[in-house]
Amino acid sequence: MFFRAKLGTFVLLLAWIPLQAQSAGPGSQPDKPVFKATARTVIVDVVVTDKHGNPVTGLKREDFTTTENGKPQSIVFFEPHTGTDAAAISAPSNQSLPQGLFTNKPVAPPTDSVSVLLLDGLNTQVGDQTKVRQQMIQYMKTIPAGRRVAIFTLSTDLRLIQGFTDDTSVLVAAINSRKSKALPTSSALLTSPQAEDLQLRNEDAMMAPLYLRGINAGASAALEEEIANLQRFEADQSTFQTDLRVQRTLAAMEALGRYLGGIPGRKNLIWFSGSFPLGFYPDFQQHSGSLDAPYRGMRDYEKDVRRTSNVLGDARVAVYPIDARGLFLSPYLDPSRYEVNSKRNQERMLTDADRLSDQTTAEHDSMEMIAEETGGVAVFNYNGLGDAMRKAIENGTSYYTLAYTPTDTRQDGKLRRIEIKTREAGHKLQYRQGYFADSPKEDRIVAQDPKSQTTFRSAMPRGVPNATELLFSQQVGAATPEQAALGKPGDNPKVKQPSKRFIVSYATNVNQLRLTPTPDGLVHGSVTVGAVAYDREGNFLNSTFNTIQLDLPPAALALLRKDGLQYAQQLDIPDGEVYLRTGMFDLESGKVGTLELPMSALTAK
Repeated sequence: MFFRAKLGTFVLLLAWIPLQAQSAGPGSQPDKPVFKATARTVIVDVVVTDKHGNPVTGLKREDFTTTENGKPQSIVFFEPHTGTDAAAISAPSNQSLPQGLFTNKPVAPPTDSVSVLLLDGLNTQVGDQTKVRQQMIQYMKTIPAGRRVAIFTLSTDLRLIQGFTDDTSVLVAAINSRKSKALPTSSALLTSPQAEDLQLRNEDAMMAPLYLRGINAGASAALEEEIANLQRFEADQSTFQTDLRVQRTLAAMEALGRYLGGIPGRKNLIWFSGSFPLGFYPDFQQHSGSLDAPYRGMRDYEKDVRRTSNVLGDARVAVYPIDARGLFLSPYLDPSRYEVNSKRNQERMLTDADRLSDQTTAEHDSMEMIAEETGGVAVFNYNGLGDAMRKAIENGTSYYTLAYTPTDTRQDGKLRRIEIKTREAGHKLQYRQGYFADSPKEDRIVAQDPKSQTTFRSAMPRGVPNATELLFSQQVGAATPEQAALGKPGDNPKVKQPSKRFIVSYATNVNQLRLTPTPDGLVHGSVTVGAVAYDREGNFLNSTFNTIQLDLPPAALALLRKDGLQYAQQLDIPDGEVYLRTGMFDLESGKVGTLELPMSALTAK
């Protein structure tokens, strides 16, 4: 036995299906080139357009030059992508898995790139959400053949509304369906225009005596202090709400990156939002000090931004931020919002208008940096949202993939800046601008930090899009009385009855894991495996989590490379409509894989 499970939970090894027999499972080879080397290989997708914004095709490897931190790099891989329609490409054969066996390997799209539409209700007012949704439906009816699109929404959590498809009727139905949660929702972390009006009226009512009476300054001192306290409270509340929006937005972007990580090719993320509270570009922290409120007083997001940036970069995601407000006028220039006709309110109106202008400028700067750092394009002050969507999708379908192995082999965790040029002048290039050269040690520290364990836990709630950084197969079956006698029921001692005990079996390709050799001839790794049962509404029912410590001599490693790593857990699951979410987390690299299915599908015969 060359690996052990911590936390004292029962482990059962089953040779229930050989991985090498699963052509569609995690043991199979990916559809696109995978670069493996001791030094990190950097993959960059580059969109090249002319001065009119049209794609430039027909370029060769020798037409590009690449530098990292100013030092020339040799391009070791080059591949052009021309945005060919899916209808002109023969789809790869998809051999079905054996009955009862499931995998989180995503269905590979037949095109060179796919697009993701994100309707951000967390950072967008309801009226703007409605406008985006209407124009999105109109655009869906005109999508060119072969453009594969997925739809997500973000409210309190990220939700997958429709997986990748080029069927426009399916996309429109998903947006219109009330069950899909794609309808506009009011954000709990955004102050609505009605609430802002109420705040203004309350402040005006309190401050009116100071300006209308204009006498007895001593008698008004207490009122001035009360008003100042109210304004501080509102400022603190705004900062708190913005802080939460930043946290949830970053978590959603990271979850999207982990979902898209297993899909080959370029991913164009078209993000409709009415507010962009923070850029997740690598060097945001050095810019953030120049931004005005509501950024002041918020916590340091360096680790979160860094992790999200790397996840999106590794998944080859280019972000196209689109301001859902379009071209809008400041509501603070409307005198009707200021009820008391006084000099004070004239000053307040102009002050509020200036504040909104500064905040909007900062958000648009953030949008442009997000787009520039990831290889996308930002769109704001433009009412043609459907046209912006069309241009974003078309922009990301014709590109070149370059790869190089950095001449600087140090993995020091520092930001590396990438610069790519073409021979011919007048070309405009879009590509990700850098990455963090994190070392395996740094990844391990981050992954094993108790705070970072939330990376795995946050990927496990019901409804969160499946993560595909680690691919695995899964099978679930009822435990025999003999097996049940040796196992444990899970983490919840009060499981709803009646319930049954199940064995959840996993298999994964060990080559996906980060294994570290030591002088004694062994290789070492750590993997956490977990299963959580939920009811239809997403309420927790039961769970089990185990950490597998791998200490492998050469013979055992060779066997695992051939047959795969197989593992099993036991879990008591109540009767009824139950959904099981399972996952794997590599504690050495921080990569995650998850899979959610109804128990009715998992146990069907």
